[in-house]
Amino acid sequence: MKEAYQSTVEVIDSPSEFQEGEMHITRIYSKRKKSDIVHMPLDFRREVLSPSERQDILDAPVTVFRILFMALNDASYDQFQPMKQPEQLKLFEEELQAKSNTYVKFSFAVTDIDENRDYKGIRNGLEFLENYNRGWHKTKNSKGKSVSAFGGLIISSSISAGKVSFLMSTYWIEKLLKIPKYNKALLEIPWKITKTRQILFYLWLLELRADGTKINANTFQEIYRYNYKNSAKLIDGFFRPMKNLLDRFGNISFNFSRKGDLIHIVPYHTKAPDIDLSAKTISHLAITQKLSYWKRRHELEKEQVDTMKTVINLDLSSFEIMKKAYGNFISGCRIRKSKPTSYKKKKFMDIFQKKVMEEYQTTVWGEIKPNAYPRIL
Repeated sequence: MKEAYQSTVEVIDSPSEFQEGEMHITRIYSKRKKSDIVHMPLDFRREVLSPSERQDILDAPVTVFRILFMALNDASYDQFQPMKQPEQLKLFEEELQAKSNTYVKFSFAVTDIDENRDYKGIRNGLEFLENYNRGWHKTKNSKGKSVSAFGGLIISSSISAGKVSFLMSTYWIEKLLKIPKYNKALLEIPWKITKTRQILFYLWLLELRADGTKINANTFQEIYRYNYKNSAKLIDGFFRPMKNLLDRFGNISFNFSRKGDLIHIVPYHTKAPDIDLSAKTISHLAITQKLSYWKRRHELEKEQVDTMKTVINLDLSSFEIMKKAYGNFISGCRIRKSKPTSYKKKKFMDIFQKKVMEEYQTTVWGEIKPNAYPRIL
């Protein structure tokens, strides 16, 4: 079990003490222990890490993603949803949107980026981030005040005494911290999947709906700069090995099918990636995978899945009861020679509730309180 984490953000009360010229450093993030999951903001992914928008991201070394994932990890306690957390929004604007040329500082160990201390690789990543999207960037707070800063995604990067450090402007830190919409990515992905195009595909896959999407093989090759002879070769050269990688290391993977030049991608959640994760995260992934599977297989509505999720959150033992109840449902289908997938939506939920009640009543608590079974309807 991993240790509980404490925030290491330092809010500087007197920015003038840390000014370098016209620069104002108002927060310092350092030494935060690694979490299992980072929250990847949708807007940031689409603006910065989408090859369909900026193909130069394909030239990024893998250390770019390790640095960005570490930054997301270190700043995670300060991420917020503006509509739900207005006080956090106010605090953000007071600290980071009061003056132009305001920055936060990140600092972490070289070995956090590369355990083999590949300084050249780390320097390449820092240089890429310094030059990527380089220019003047302006952001506006809720009162209409604009502040601006110059630079790439980061500025003033350095490697010294086994530490990597850099500054990030208000414009970019806002995109990391304000997360009206986000996806959960495994922190270890850029260490387990070491090709840029594969990491970019993983981040895109996180955004797909449960029913997936169809993509044209030629368009995909153009966006990702592949040059396979045809869609069949693309399947063999990219999609099949990519699926194998995500089946092993991802919190999400995908099925695919091909018809001519159209490739149908359907994502699914995994439950046991080959990564060192806390017991809490493993449990969360298993629950997410199972609920997603039931939803897809039985065409459940979001409200039906949310009800089951709420029941599980209130009492984790309910999940074990549900899994056993579903196994009993499958056994019953075999006996009746009926297809489990013929039970959909309310028809499935009605019989599943009955199986949950029956399974609960075989437990110790079922003998004590027979009517206290998990209610999923």
